[in-house]
Amino acid sequence: MTDAAGIEVKKAILCCRNLHARRCILYYQLVYPETEFFVCPSDIEFTRENWHTKGEWIDQVLGEMERCGGQFHKILRELPADSEFNTSRQEVPRF
Repeated sequence: MTDAAGIEVKKAILCCRNLHARRCILYYQLVYPETEFFVCPSDIEFTRENWHTKGEWIDQVLGEMERCGGQFHKILRELPADSEFNTSRQEVPRF
């Protein structure tokens, strides 16, 4: 949509559940490699400090990890061999 409108995205704020933040930033970095992203995760019941203390939270976090692996495995295999996709991990500023 931004390409069709001729919009160059230089900076963007990504607002999502904290559980989805890693997958969200990975997708957007893939589509907009020159853009600087700021992640503004919303609060949910669990945090990076306590997600492992309750069965349902463990299931949610590990389920998200499985989706990241499955979806990105397919995406990365479909990229052209000469793709400039940068696989190094970018530090993501937080609010």
